Amino acid sequence: MLKEEIAKAQRQYQPFADSHRQQPLDFQVGQLVFVRLQYFRTTRLSKKLSKKYLRPYEIIAQPSPQSFTLCLPDTMRAAHLVFHVSMLELARPNTF
Repeated sequence: MLKEEIAKAQRQYQPFADSHRQQPLDFQVGQLVFVRLQYFRTTRLSKKLSKKYLRPYEIIAQPSPQSFTLCLPDTMRAAHLVFHVSMLELARPNTF
């Protein structure tokens, strides 16, 4: 009886929880994406004034539904190549 009540409560709460959850973007292998600088250290004196994203990099693989492998330059060899979808932003072509 308790298991049924818990399952019923979970079913009732699920639509509200899903409405607040951000849906992942549809990235494809070969697309260019920006990487969020949240966990990278920069030489800027103020984090507030530094850039929010690194330049666009190409997606070369998708090891899991929520992570992507990027083609990073040799200067960033200390960084891990696989990033979570929340750390990426789709690079749109400049219209100017």
